[in-house]
Amino acid sequence: MRQPQQKRSADTLERVIQSAERLLREVHAEDLTIAQVVADSGVSVGSIYARFADKDGVFAELVSRFMRTTLATFQSLDIERWQELTLREALTELVQKTTAIYARHRGVIRAISLRARLTRTPHLKAAIDQYNQQVASDLHDLLMMHVGSFRHPDPDEAIQTCIDVMSTTLRDRIVLGDGSVDEAQVVQRIVDLLLRFLTNPVDHL
Repeated sequence: MRQPQQKRSADTLERVIQSAERLLREVHAEDLTIAQVVADSGVSVGSIYARFADKDGVFAELVSRFMRTTLATFQSLDIERWQELTLREALTELVQKTTAIYARHRGVIRAISLRARLTRTPHLKAAIDQYNQQVASDLHDLLMMHVGSFRHPDPDEAIQTCIDVMSTTLRDRIVLGDGSVDEAQVVQRIVDLLLRFLTNPVDHL
């Protein structure tokens, strides 16, 4: 992607990216067209092609922004405050933040999930794999700060299971759902499940 040099150009780029994300809530990435982005954003075809070679370029920029934004959500937490939370409070905050990400970016996440399985572009798959590994690492480190409240015999395995359960539940209920889910109820159910699993080793997910 050609980087914008002026504020007006940057604003135009922002309109294109926001439009693409809006559209991905309604259509699959493979069905998204530049014509749809033009109609939704009001940006001319020429302006879009001046920045991107094709719709895959738009998608790549959208995914890059999504990854940077979501990683910053967890990496910018106040660690001192985080360490003072109870395990339930920490799980609640973590699940709330993750749920908000899934709800706000459901179209992008759906597209990323599909591309990760089907893409033949090595650098895109590598970027997606690296992102998933970094998210898992960040969540692992945050939860390990509360390992003193665990009763599970294998904290690392327990945390990975919690991450898998949370991501799978949010994918199924929010990303692949019809958008009518009660997010607060989903958060509460996930938190209760994870807390029971971490503090009572006889329970199984």
